[in-house]
Amino acid sequence: MPIFLIMRKVLYRIKSACKASTAHFKVPVKRVMAGLAVVPITVAFLFVAVQIEGPANVFAASSSPLTIESIKEELSKSTVSQKIAPSEVPAPAPEVKTQKTPEPVKIVPQVTSKKQATSKKQAKKPEVPKTRKIIVRKPLDLSLGLPRFSATPSRKIDWKETEKKIRALIEKSGQARVSLVIKDLSTGEGFEINPTVKMASASLVKIPIAISLFDQVAAGKINPQIPPVYKEKHRIGGSGVLRRERSGHRVLLRDLIYLMLAKSDNTATNIVADLVGREAINTTCKKYGWKSTDMVRDVMALRLRKKGLENWTSARDMASMLEGLYRGQIVSKQASEALLKYMLNPPIADRLPKKIPSEIDVVHKTGLIYGVAHDVGIVYLPGQQPVLVAALVDQIGNRYSRGKKIISGIGEIIYKEASAEGI
Repeated sequence: MPIFLIMRKVLYRIKSACKASTAHFKVPVKRVMAGLAVVPITVAFLFVAVQIEGPANVFAASSSPLTIESIKEELSKSTVSQKIAPSEVPAPAPEVKTQKTPEPVKIVPQVTSKKQATSKKQAKKPEVPKTRKIIVRKPLDLSLGLPRFSATPSRKIDWKETEKKIRALIEKSGQARVSLVIKDLSTGEGFEINPTVKMASASLVKIPIAISLFDQVAAGKINPQIPPVYKEKHRIGGSGVLRRERSGHRVLLRDLIYLMLAKSDNTATNIVADLVGREAINTTCKKYGWKSTDMVRDVMALRLRKKGLENWTSARDMASMLEGLYRGQIVSKQASEALLKYMLNPPIADRLPKKIPSEIDVVHKTGLIYGVAHDVGIVYLPGQQPVLVAALVDQIGNRYSRGKKIISGIGEIIYKEASAEGI
């Protein structure tokens, strides 16, 4: 194929490319640049042609006018007359598949309102793992009532004779130390023995804990409708049923009070004490003038007890609490009556009511720990005679039966002095 035809063909394609380029961009400057690009290409091809064909042949071939019709005609002839050998056709370059790099995401700041910003922040918070639903312990089937006086025949108590007999009983007990307050709440008569001696309170501390709870409820600091959670730290040995149950559930406050006062449940006591707080309990004691009573440790915290941390009380303080409840002067009349109901005829009856007939109502609370045995309460004797007894016994070591015998003997003497049969 003559070189000039190749040149013409190339020029034609360059011209077509320039037209397509300028038509696409539609910018005058780019049209000029596209036109200028033809000049160096044309010169290069002319140089090659001169080197191959010679100057005469090149310019002789190009003497005829160059038109579009002539170029088309030459191209069609060359296409028909000559075929390029397969060997002359350059092999297409293998396609190199390149992995496209993902374009970075552009974050466009948006102006949002405060509400939208707050909602977005909340949406971005990590999901909180679902926790086990805390269930409420099945409520106890309680049927509580106020104490009543027995209708059995009675007689007026001779307090001088009663004191004489009780003192004789105590003298026979040996080395045991007794702190005692006995008072007829209808007449004010009675007597005392070592009333202000401080002794380890044991479970008697559960009475001021319960009083402090009612005090906090009345002040609006504790919501009685929200049952507290029984946590593992509350579990403790000794008396009670909750220590045998799984922790992690809620217990109604009324059930906790009943278990604490009637069953002397130590675990229930720790739950209530944790809810109220020791500081509030001690503040309640000071408020009512119970100077010898405090709470510095949990019940049955025996290791702390060995280190000298002890909860203290006295017979006089206990007598003041019981008399206040009887007269409706603790927190309120309603609260006082409720606390009396919880302590009415509890299952633990091996001290004050042991030798008293079962038809006689006794509101009382016991206490027992190494070295001490207590019982404080009100005996509703025949003849409308409510007799308060606060009997605390210590220095007995582990011979608890000695202390229990003294207290049950006191209850027996008082009952017989009030009954028509006498002694």
